[in-house]
Amino acid sequence: MVLDDLNLSVKENSFVTLLGPSGCGKTTTLRILGGFEHADSGKVIFDGQDISSLPPNKRQLNTVFQKYALFTHMTIAENIAFGLKIKNKPKSYIQDKIKYALKLVNLDGFENRDVNSLSGGQQQRIAIARAIVNEPRVLLLDEPLGALDLKLRQDMQYELIRLKNELGITFIYVTHDQEEAMSISDMIVVMKDGVVQQIGKPQDVYDSPVNLFVAKFLGTPPINVFEGQIRGGSLYIGENAVLLTSGISDQPVSVGIRPEGFIPDEKGSLCCQLGGMEVMGRDISVVSTHASSVNPVIRSIISSDTQIRLDAKTVRFSIKPNKIFLFRHDTGERINL
Repeated sequence: MVLDDLNLSVKENSFVTLLGPSGCGKTTTLRILGGFEHADSGKVIFDGQDISSLPPNKRQLNTVFQKYALFTHMTIAENIAFGLKIKNKPKSYIQDKIKYALKLVNLDGFENRDVNSLSGGQQQRIAIARAIVNEPRVLLLDEPLGALDLKLRQDMQYELIRLKNELGITFIYVTHDQEEAMSISDMIVVMKDGVVQQIGKPQDVYDSPVNLFVAKFLGTPPINVFEGQIRGGSLYIGENAVLLTSGISDQPVSVGIRPEGFIPDEKGSLCCQLGGMEVMGRDISVVSTHASSVNPVIRSIISSDTQIRLDAKTVRFSIKPNKIFLFRHDTGERINL
């Protein structure tokens, strides 16, 4: 079973990202939408019409692949014009579309260039230009920035957002990079083992994960996980109560605390062994350990104005209540505070 009971609705002119680890079914979903794979059951409904049996070239969608799939024996103009020539469009129309597409991706004057003379970022722009000249209503992008370095990837993220806003095209984007998904998406679909775990706006998914998997998958540095216990209306991590939890029955729980949820406090309830600090401009990354931590180390992000003695062996934290998440110890499902 690659995809299990998938039910997904995408609004027009939105930027939706399918996010999850390798093998979770993201690309298979995209290929079913594009017509390259056929589901054993279910339907693909486009603008009220069932297109499940339509071949890729008959759908109002275009795909941009991770490896670009450009034709190396063709010029840039010939690559962009390929789909239009198949549709028997007039030469004048094709020439206008080539110039229009190259201007959109900021590569004016590249018509006669050779594909191999371009950088990775430029090749990716040409692949996008080739897709948009066909005027698709939906653009499918399968990890299109995965082969680019960090700076190029960030630049292309802004380009994709600009293109989406200028053209009014719906983007369905596949990635396993959660930072990328958070920065460019209107909606995120978090997947695991072929099952949709959560759908929502990036900030909503980050602030309100429905289970431990989603909480751990989103966030850099990742969420810190502790073994905890609810006793007498309070949450205990180790021997110290760190939060009131009235109304929740006594039980073992998994406790997730976001890195920005720690406040250095000499009277704080969570005492950790200090391992080191790393200055990150306006913030400091504090590395520490705690006996109840599931992770090898705890990473907390605090303001650079905060004073912590460099020679200290321990550091005490208070915890911001809105950065603590409780999950059932057996299922990983969220427990609402």
